[in-house]
Amino acid sequence: MSKGNGGNEEETTHKEEANQPVVLLVEDERGLAELYTRFLEDIYTVRTAYTGDEALELLDEAVDVALLDRRLETWSGDQLLSVIQDRKLDCQVALVTAIAPDFDVADLAIDEYLEKPISREDLLELVEELLLRSDSDITQQELLALISRKISIENEKSTPELEGSDEYARLKRRIEIAKQRLNLDLEQVGANKHRPDACPRCDLRWDLSVGDTIGFLNLGSYVWKCTGCGSVVKVPDPSSRRVARR
Repeated sequence: MSKGNGGNEEETTHKEEANQPVVLLVEDERGLAELYTRFLEDIYTVRTAYTGDEALELLDEAVDVALLDRRLETWSGDQLLSVIQDRKLDCQVALVTAIAPDFDVADLAIDEYLEKPISREDLLELVEELLLRSDSDITQQELLALISRKISIENEKSTPELEGSDEYARLKRRIEIAKQRLNLDLEQVGANKHRPDACPRCDLRWDLSVGDTIGFLNLGSYVWKCTGCGSVVKVPDPSSRRVARR
């Protein structure tokens, strides 16, 4: 468990080198702080701060999600929000607090407001959702790849398996968020009975488009190149096929 002043810096460095998302948790009730940290630390690198001063030391560009208590002993979550803005940090921010929201919340630069008490599931869902939203640089090509991955999974798994998979649920949610962000929807690409529906090598869909992005380049009447993996697929010209005679 990574903490503020006096925390294990070697452990923090080791976890962050593993490319885990970094969550800054600011909570002045030590019991709650330690509980929330246990909820998150198996999945994320957690930097735990018990005071606003500790939060300032741990708040840098590596933080992906900041979970702030709105009322601290010497600082407020609102003040920490101002610091995040002043430092121009690109992180998702949620207030996790016992204070019921009021009209002033509308003016706060936050992504979510979660009222205590919260469960482990609530906290994990919150962080996961914020991380999905932070994927702001997704391209049309990447969205097409996500959709292709979803279709491939659906073709291999049964309905009960899909319904029981957290990974599949996250993938669906990520696709929906990306579609909303790009303000695009799927369309069918013009039918071609000779062209495969997907790349035989990487499964990128060739029968769908996202905006003006498709998964292939047409190199000839019966030749296609995948825009994902670069594979070239060529089928025999139907007019040149010979019918075998007995």
